[in-house]
Amino acid sequence: MPTASEMIVQTLEEAGVEYVFGIPGGGTGQIFQLLYGREDRIKTILVRHEQVAAIMADAYGRASGKPAVVMGQGLFIGSNASFGIMEAMLSSSPMLVLTDTSDGGAAQRPANQSGAGEYGSIDLPNIFKSMSKYTALAASPKEAVLATQMAIKHAISGRPGPSSVVMRSAAIGGEVDVESPPFIHNAAGFLNTAKPESAPSDVQRVIDILSESRRPVLVAGNGVHVARAHEQLQQLAEMWGMPVATSYKGKSAIAETHPLSVGMVGTYGQDVANRVVGEADTVIVVGALLRSQETVRERPDIFDPRRQRVVQIDIDERNAGWSFPVEIGLVG
Repeated sequence: MPTASEMIVQTLEEAGVEYVFGIPGGGTGQIFQLLYGREDRIKTILVRHEQVAAIMADAYGRASGKPAVVMGQGLFIGSNASFGIMEAMLSSSPMLVLTDTSDGGAAQRPANQSGAGEYGSIDLPNIFKSMSKYTALAASPKEAVLATQMAIKHAISGRPGPSSVVMRSAAIGGEVDVESPPFIHNAAGFLNTAKPESAPSDVQRVIDILSESRRPVLVAGNGVHVARAHEQLQQLAEMWGMPVATSYKGKSAIAETHPLSVGMVGTYGQDVANRVVGEADTVIVVGALLRSQETVRERPDIFDPRRQRVVQIDIDERNAGWSFPVEIGLVG
């Protein structure tokens, strides 16, 4: 029977994962060992500090839209790598975190000694839950494989972000019974999902709103980068002759040399962007969360839904109307 480590590597290949960043340690050393010789399919980048691994994976996720793996020993991934994992969560970068509970050897303690200070006494699942879309604790080999498959799905579905799998040391190296349920299927089959889209009637409502507007403006955020929707954003702006302002994470969503670009809006933005957004009668928000920095702490002369019609477009339906009321929210 194959081991969980072997099937985890197979899962990464089936899902099209191209990069692993990390430092071998604890139970994850078994997975690192199996990656050796597979450089033509999965490139393993060894780093000198776990924070570097997470930052590299975050940067790769932003640039490619694909999840990279951050892997290493539990305590050090939960602490050192947390900076990059949190950044991926806040910036919607797909990422897969694989780590162990470090519960073998000297860390194997009875319950009354669980606070003795060894690595295995840290509550890693709760640490990762605070900065991940999805967190799984795998106690058996089959759970480790299935959790890895689901973590990849969560990392790339809807609003992308980091997903974490924390595995018992024995689960990583244990054998997987592939002949009994729950059966393990090809990971690629879990990833073939359609993208969310809005109803045509809702899209028509936005068209009607724009038709009635005299001074519409677009505010583009990081969601444009995540969706790779730069061309569509520019087409929308040019179709209606709308100026485009961006959030600080949305910079370059449209070329800043484009005639319709007015720069970054917000506390640290350009005066012209703040003025254009403030004078608009309709604000089309695309992939931006309207944080306090973008609205200059709700300055009514820059952004005020009481006098402006607000349309919010986001890949996550929860974000539309999250910070401020909107006339309509579109998902896509």
